[in-house]
Amino acid sequence: MRKLYGISKIDNEEGVSRLIEYLMITSILLLLMIIMTLSIVPVFIEGPLNRLNYYAYNDVGNGVSTRIVDLYSIIPEQNEDRYITRSSHTDVSVLSKFDIPDEIAGRGYYVEVVEGGTLHGALIISGDSYQTQISLSGIGETIGVLGSTSSSGLNKISYRY
Repeated sequence: MRKLYGISKIDNEEGVSRLIEYLMITSILLLLMIIMTLSIVPVFIEGPLNRLNYYAYNDVGNGVSTRIVDLYSIIPEQNEDRYITRSSHTDVSVLSKFDIPDEIAGRGYYVEVVEGGTLHGALIISGDSYQTQISLSGIGETIGVLGSTSSSGLNKISYRY
């Protein structure tokens, strides 16, 4: 069915069908690429970042909790009338300075000591999108423990009576 001059109808249909096939395959591959691009962030970035934050916040919380327990163990004993038994002074001040990491996974965080929570006092370590709660080992029931700090700079815990 070839004409001497010009293109036959069969050649026109074959050219159009190849163009449509090319457009369909390209659009399907483009759609798959868009879906993969959108799923890369939660799967490959957010998942490992949340796991890193979990372990790092637990480490920081346990370290701060240990420092609070250590400070509690060296403060003078008190009787029921709130008098200091080992000293005649009523002006007692114990200060402990400590350092925690400035950033975890390139982001700052905030440490807060609150009443309640687990075992009558808890540390809440929170960042941009993640939060962890650590127990204060029952110290919040014995003495009131409150406060907060950011991750930057030198931090301190003080006891004044």
